[in-house]
Amino acid sequence: MVAIPTRAATNAPRTPTANGRLAQTGDLGLSAVGDALGRTARGMANTADRTAAEAFDRTQLEFDAVYQPAAQTYDGRSPGFAREQMARFDGMTAAAAEAITDPDARRAFERMRPNRRTEQFEAAIRVESQRSGERQREATERTTRIDAINRSTAVGAAYASRFVALRNGFDGSQAGLADSALAAFDEEAQKALAAAPEATRDAMAVSIASSRASEWIRLQSLEENTRQAWQATTTQKTADALISTVITDPGRYDDALNQLEVLAAEQPAQLAEVVRTDFGRELAVARFQGILQGGDWQSVLTEIDSGVWDDRLGSERKAQVRGEALQAQARAQAEAESVQRQLAADTFSDRLSAEVASLENTGATTGLTEADALAAGGPVAAQQFRRQVALSRSVFETTRGLLALPPAEQDRRVASLRPAEGAPDYDDRLAAYQRAVGSLTAIRQQQQTDPAAAVQVNETSASLWRQYQGARTPTNAQLWANDALRRQAAMGVPSTGRRILPVEEARRVAGLVKDAAGPDVLTALQTASAMVGQFGGHEGQILTELTREGLSPADAAILGVANGDPVRLGDYARARARGNVGLTPTVRRQTRSEVVERLAPLLETMRPLVGGVAASDALVTGIETVAAAHVADGMNPDRAAREATAAYLSNYRFENGWRMPASLAQGSHVVAIRSPAERMGNQIRAVGGVTPVGRTSEAAPDAISLGAFRAVTDLVGRAGAGLYAAGREPDLDDAYKRSRYADNVASNGRWISTPDDGGLMLVVPGPAGQMVPVVNAAGSSVTMTWAQLLERASRPGRAPERR
Repeated sequence: MVAIPTRAATNAPRTPTANGRLAQTGDLGLSAVGDALGRTARGMANTADRTAAEAFDRTQLEFDAVYQPAAQTYDGRSPGFAREQMARFDGMTAAAAEAITDPDARRAFERMRPNRRTEQFEAAIRVESQRSGERQREATERTTRIDAINRSTAVGAAYASRFVALRNGFDGSQAGLADSALAAFDEEAQKALAAAPEATRDAMAVSIASSRASEWIRLQSLEENTRQAWQATTTQKTADALISTVITDPGRYDDALNQLEVLAAEQPAQLAEVVRTDFGRELAVARFQGILQGGDWQSVLTEIDSGVWDDRLGSERKAQVRGEALQAQARAQAEAESVQRQLAADTFSDRLSAEVASLENTGATTGLTEADALAAGGPVAAQQFRRQVALSRSVFETTRGLLALPPAEQDRRVASLRPAEGAPDYDDRLAAYQRAVGSLTAIRQQQQTDPAAAVQVNETSASLWRQYQGARTPTNAQLWANDALRRQAAMGVPSTGRRILPVEEARRVAGLVKDAAGPDVLTALQTASAMVGQFGGHEGQILTELTREGLSPADAAILGVANGDPVRLGDYARARARGNVGLTPTVRRQTRSEVVERLAPLLETMRPLVGGVAASDALVTGIETVAAAHVADGMNPDRAAREATAAYLSNYRFENGWRMPASLAQGSHVVAIRSPAERMGNQIRAVGGVTPVGRTSEAAPDAISLGAFRAVTDLVGRAGAGLYAAGREPDLDDAYKRSRYADNVASNGRWISTPDDGGLMLVVPGPAGQMVPVVNAAGSSVTMTWAQLLERASRPGRAPERR
């Protein structure tokens, strides 16, 4: 979050004391001096002395009223504080002496001045010395810390490039990634330590040691996960090939079973039995499916009911195979009955109904002719045929292309078929009109429930969808998505109702992930992740559509942040496949609490968005699943949460409630030097003209913050000319509403992360307290990419207009 600075915010005054702490206003040790003077004056019998003491008391109080705020706000940056205060003290006491008319009282006043001056001078010197010393110590310590951090970060950057090369060459078939990568880390660390100054080396060594320990744990997990993934993929491919062979040729079942035994023998002990049992069962199912494809459902029922296959299939698979055999039997019987019905129903009336339906729906004839009608029913039938054909063609012409028309034009075209009362052939015409109304109703129903399928009545859209189905590439995905959304907008489908995936496809993918179990979970997640990634720029909408059709919010959240990373997906898939890991409610709550605490920086950047709270809760649930599995394996909840969240947090740099990619945050950028107002953090209004300044280099997060600050001043300047005229009050002019909106943005606006990590969005609190996007004069939400924010930081800020 980039906080929009407030116009006036000064810290409550505090005063440094001799021991370095800050005292409250008035606690400067001077009240004691005043009390002592008062007691002295009261004890003086001499009128002149008493008059002088009272005059000095008044002067001291007047001086304190100026001195105390100065001492409280003095920061040690500029020398001369004590001399300045003594000059003020001398001037005020001299003026007080001149005001005393009694010569004896004036001489008594002058006798008091040296001691009082010395005490006051010593107090001012203590303040100046203490503040200057604090500034020097803070600067030295800060320089050492920053140097250690920068040098430690450089180790990670140098190591990262070497690690990428090692990781790209590692497929899991051989060991050694962890050892090679750690050796590379140690080499870079030793080079960096050797080059570091002595004062920085200790702090730097501690930071590097911590990073090394974390990296070793990560490397071991990465190597093991990749090895297991390679082995699982290899085994799955071999088993799939055996299953396909058996489906094609059931007679090769025994040979495939022998090959499966060889494959199981090559697996680790804990996986060998899984391969024998699970894949053995699938081979048996494949055999029966192959027999069913050959049409011999009777043989399948006989074998299944004999009980010979019970052990190989298991009760669930046996029921499945038997159900498929019964379905095949029912289909065969239904087909036979259908042929009989078709033969029995092949009359002229049936053929005419088919002709009418074909003409109305496709415009094509079934081949029925007027001669057929004449032969079947004479002149009356021929006349009926001509009338029905003419009406059907009229319905087809009216409803063709109806989908692409605005709703009002759709209604007008269908209404044109409605016959007037008493028109010739009224009943037939009314029936045709009612069929057209039914077609329109069906079209609109599909527009509401499945608009992505509805647009496919257009041949171009249908071709693009078939093209994507045939080759699921990012290019084909983007072509389909852009065409589908454009056509739905033209159809009048509201933005909230538009869809990219047809409902059937969304349900298929969501069901694939939802119903997956055991080793199938990873395959299902990878399939869904690949599909989401193909629709670059629409990932959020794709995940929303999948969630509507049954994908769990936790699965959607992991797919959204894992970015296809096989390690993250593998960790989550294994944890989800284990199901309930048997943790007690107390341990489960503790584990979730640890995950929430560690994810806090990431969750804070998600929650201000619409639906952000639900999305962040879903992400916690997904990552908690991984952490719970770690706990079940023997880790304590703290370490389990650290292991489960590390990969997701390492991708970002967090800055006051917003996040940016870590790769972008590591760099620095040339920016226009900040103006005095920007350095002070004051909120300003932008007006014409810019401040002539030079350029300097700043860290990426600081450059982003500067660009965001300047973008706000551009919007709120010139009485909010860059903003939308917010508000519904008809009696207020737009200029006043923009100015009022600008005040709200300047005072309450904040920047939050966009869901795709591509930049920042400016928001303000809405009527119900929720955050709503700021809208610019063009009517669009104010969203800026990282490149746009950095570009804005490279240009000078506008001259300030204070309000």
